Amino acid sequence: MTTPIEPLAGSLEEKLRTLEHMQRATLNILEDFDSEKQRLEQVQRASLNILEDFDAEKTKLEGVQRAAINILEDFDEEKRMLQGVQRATLNILEDFNAEKTLLEDSQRALLNILEDIDVEKAKVATANQQLEAANKELEAFTYSVSHDLRAPVRHMHGYADLLKKSALSALDDKGRHYLDTILDSAKQMADLIDELLAFSRLGQAQMKKIQVNLDGLVQEAVKTLRSDMEGRNIVWKIDPLPEVYADPFMLRLVLVNYVSNALKFTRTRPQAKIEVGTRDNQGSEAVVFVRDNGVGFNMRYADKLFGVFQRLHRAEEFEGTGIGLANVRRIIHRHGGRAWAEGKVDGGATFYFSLPKSRKGE
Repeated sequence: MTTPIEPLAGSLEEKLRTLEHMQRATLNILEDFDSEKQRLEQVQRASLNILEDFDAEKTKLEGVQRAAINILEDFDEEKRMLQGVQRATLNILEDFNAEKTLLEDSQRALLNILEDIDVEKAKVATANQQLEAANKELEAFTYSVSHDLRAPVRHMHGYADLLKKSALSALDDKGRHYLDTILDSAKQMADLIDELLAFSRLGQAQMKKIQVNLDGLVQEAVKTLRSDMEGRNIVWKIDPLPEVYADPFMLRLVLVNYVSNALKFTRTRPQAKIEVGTRDNQGSEAVVFVRDNGVGFNMRYADKLFGVFQRLHRAEEFEGTGIGLANVRRIIHRHGGRAWAEGKVDGGATFYFSLPKSRKGE
């Protein structure tokens, strides 16, 4: 609400002076107002600048805040990842501890097994020593008994032969039969003693191993048995054979025995077929076989073939002492090899042996 101006008191001059004063005061007020207005405008502009700066700072702050929030979010993600890694590490450590426990248990079990093996090895070594001593005693006993039996058997055969020559005419048919039985039995006994002596000597003989050409040994074995082939129809098939590391004298006995058996047990065949060959010779071991189409044998008794005095046929059918194949197995085992046989009744037989090809196979 505007305040009314009161009328001026005094003379005209005084009124004019008063009016001038008022006018100047008004001008001063207006000047002060302009000045204040300018100042106010400056303050307003400063305020606007401040507000603009504040908005810029606010924007920066918001950017910083958003960056901080992103950092915090990344930090939370990293924290979660780190916690996951920490849990995985703890699981790995737990698994490691479990594996470590298992490994320690396995190690203890292995140590126990090794201790048991050492104990068993000691037992086996002791048993082998005892067995070796027993075998030596048995060989010495066999040799001694066989040697001591030769003289009485030789005397028995000699005197029976003299009796046959000097008193044959005085004997009737039954007496002659008895005398022939004594002579045959004495001869069989002498042959058996000779085989026992040979078997005993094989266990004591020193082996002299060299690289041996089996082809030559087979030919020697066949030549040795030429008298057993007279008047017979025999088809031979002898394949090339590998060289082996062996004692040639002992190996010759093996081949003579195998070929002799093939000749013996094909005697009833109109045409005998005998094959000497080899198989499975890719490794360090050579496998040699002698196959025939003879009377064969029942595989149920295959394990008995290589035993001492073991025979699968009657003496009336096929002669023999039952020691030949035992000699074969003994020789082959001393060489670090194997000896075995396969057959079928009336379907032939195949006899095998394996030997190392070189010194490395020992």
